[in-house]
Amino acid sequence: MLLESITLTNFRQYKGTQTIQFSTDEEQNVTVITGENTCGKTTLVQSFIWCLYGHTEFKDKNILNAEVLDELKESAPGASKYASVVVKLSHDNKNYIIERKEVSKLKDYKKIEIERPTYFKIYIVDSLGNTLPLEAEDYYSTINDILPDNLSDYFFFWGERIEKLSDKKEISSAVKQFLGLDTMDSAIRHLKLAVNRLAKEITPSNGTEEIERYQKQIKKLEGELEGIKTDIDSKERNIQHYKEKAAELYEELTTSENKALKDKQTDYRRKQMDLGEDKAELEKAKTLFSRHFNDAKNYVYFYAEALEKNAVELLKNNPEPVIGWKYIDLNAINEILKRGKCICGNEFCEGDAAHQYLMDQRKLVAPHVVGGVINSFIEEAERRDTFNDRYYELMHDDYKTINELADEILDLEFDIANLQRYLNGKQDIKEKEKRYKDAQQKVNVANGELGSLKEQKNTHEKDIDKLENAIERLARQNDKYIKQSKQLSYARQVLDVFNKDYEDNEKKLRQKLQDYVNQNFDEVYSGDRRIAIDSNYNATALNKVGENWITSETSPGLETVKNFAFISGLIQCAKEKIVGADGTEKTANVNSYPLVLDAPFSQADEVHVPAISKLIARNAEQIILVIMKKDWNYAEKVLSPMVGKRYNLEKQTETFTNVKEVSVND
Repeated sequence: MLLESITLTNFRQYKGTQTIQFSTDEEQNVTVITGENTCGKTTLVQSFIWCLYGHTEFKDKNILNAEVLDELKESAPGASKYASVVVKLSHDNKNYIIERKEVSKLKDYKKIEIERPTYFKIYIVDSLGNTLPLEAEDYYSTINDILPDNLSDYFFFWGERIEKLSDKKEISSAVKQFLGLDTMDSAIRHLKLAVNRLAKEITPSNGTEEIERYQKQIKKLEGELEGIKTDIDSKERNIQHYKEKAAELYEELTTSENKALKDKQTDYRRKQMDLGEDKAELEKAKTLFSRHFNDAKNYVYFYAEALEKNAVELLKNNPEPVIGWKYIDLNAINEILKRGKCICGNEFCEGDAAHQYLMDQRKLVAPHVVGGVINSFIEEAERRDTFNDRYYELMHDDYKTINELADEILDLEFDIANLQRYLNGKQDIKEKEKRYKDAQQKVNVANGELGSLKEQKNTHEKDIDKLENAIERLARQNDKYIKQSKQLSYARQVLDVFNKDYEDNEKKLRQKLQDYVNQNFDEVYSGDRRIAIDSNYNATALNKVGENWITSETSPGLETVKNFAFISGLIQCAKEKIVGADGTEKTANVNSYPLVLDAPFSQADEVHVPAISKLIARNAEQIILVIMKKDWNYAEKVLSPMVGKRYNLEKQTETFTNVKEVSVND
């Protein structure tokens, strides 16, 4: 596809009818359109999208020029105005005129109604210059053949749009069409339909019921097999995803910085645990100290120790002998006299020697004589002196334990506070280790499930083979079946050839595309990165970690370089030769394609702009560059010799921009 011209009528800022002719010269294939901010550069590029596909990315969905809309609102009811875009282009040796028009009609009291559907026409211009309209039912296939909508992002884009190219999920069908694989793909689909039809038409006369039962079983197994294959593909993608995730996390965990961080976090958790244990032990020690201290019997004697020692010393140094019984008082002797029986068991009676002895002893005990009490006090005081020594040691040990624990707690709290300041705001390595182990675990689980799925696949394939062999044995004598079987066999063989041919070419082209993209990327970007093209033709930037290439975050500037490398790679790959099933070679895509770019270098610096310009100039057959003058200064050194047309966008008002052609040397 080469763009010859675009004509805008009342399309947003472009009031009235304005036409831009694009350079189609092979040597000077660049058209430069310069303009400042808000003058309608993005509007101009989006006008192509609206004309070809009927949609835009404007927040304000009004297409009609604002000044023309105001004029319409002041008109009589029933009046109408329109906005239109006409694109003239050539594709596959055919010239096309594509026109889309949106009519706005005034209903009443300034109420505007837009006619739906919008007017849309495609014309072919023959060799004599005659304009021939296409049938409406051919519009979609024609546009899709020229450039599929979901691939248009790579050829019509503006600064904001190029950043979104990496978010596209499924462009494989469009890329395959662009690379010339759609014809083979279509042939394969038709062959599959033919094979299925032939399989259903087989009608053997012998063993029909049994064969039909086998065929139903085969159909059921084939359906299950397709589901298993889908699950295998999904599981393999999951495994790859988790492997990459595990590798990425491992790389992060094994950095010296994260190792040191892990040690700090481990030390922090250990000290927190020690602090809790020490605080609990401190409470126990305080409770024990309080219990020992508050025991009245213990602390009273302890604090009276000095007084008791002085009293004992004074009593022991008394020159007068101490007379009296220890531990026996008057009440005890009176009780024995009353009973008439000693505690040893001997009985006595009043007047005998034993009775008289007890009467004499009554005079030697308290309260008559305090000697016994004094002797008892001396013995008790000496015993308590020994206990007081042990009580002191006990209290001393309790107090020492309390002080030691308090010191440990202060040290731990100091260390923990320092660690908290260091760790504040930093990632939790333990959580990252958990995610790493989870990723490894998921890989292991998924590998186990994958093995089970592959076993199911093998079992289903074997069961299908057995059933097909059984059908063949049952119907071997059926002439019609034999003939149909041969036809089916031939069809399957042809399908196998086409499938293999398609897979080989698709694989080679995808690898070639990846090679071209990486060559282009290396030419522009200086760094240790590469681009991977997956089975859906999505391009992903990879970063090398050790021996592995893993996905990583990219900057807007890197995304710009990556997407230009991909676009250029597509154009290069389209010129590759593919081999058909008959062994002949053909070019994947013989057509030319333009690059229509608005502010393409907004995320690139002055170093990358010339490199990107050189890259697209070498690969694109036509470049339409809509750009600010200051950005053109960086690209001009490379692209200036190739400029065949040049225009300025002159902003008259906020709602009116005029297109003016200027000299290519301006």
